[in-house]
Amino acid sequence: MKNLARRIIFGILSVSCCVLIFYFSSQNGDTSSDTSGGFISFFCELLVPSFSGFDGENRTEFVESLQHIVRKCAHYSIYFILAIFLLQFFLTFKRLRKKIWRPFIVSWAFCILYAATDELHQYFVPERSSQITDVAIDSLGALSALLISALIFALWHKFKRK
Repeated sequence: MKNLARRIIFGILSVSCCVLIFYFSSQNGDTSSDTSGGFISFFCELLVPSFSGFDGENRTEFVESLQHIVRKCAHYSIYFILAIFLLQFFLTFKRLRKKIWRPFIVSWAFCILYAATDELHQYFVPERSSQITDVAIDSLGALSALLISALIFALWHKFKRK
């Protein structure tokens, strides 16, 4: 029963993360820029003391200078989270757990495939483009999460045995 509850919870979290990725990819260029710009402005108000004193042009220039890095970090982060949710979901299947590396590989493969189809989807959204570098960043985010999870898993089992 406990395993079924975990499967349902992490299944829902995985699907929700995929829906969120699809939602952000469906935004046209202007809306996407406004979303990331609003995010940057919000955090700059909190973290950069002089930001509230910037005039309109300097404020816009400052936000635009951060857009590229924030967007790439968002790609990395959302796929990092998706990989963790997927790994926890796939770990609930006994058949996949027969070889401990299988849930890790399946999770990473799913993330790569989803990233590629997401970029294909973006190709058809007005004022957006699809980039292979985004697939690479997404894949790296997922791989990082899975490697950290594997390390935690290995350490946990090592100390559990003692």
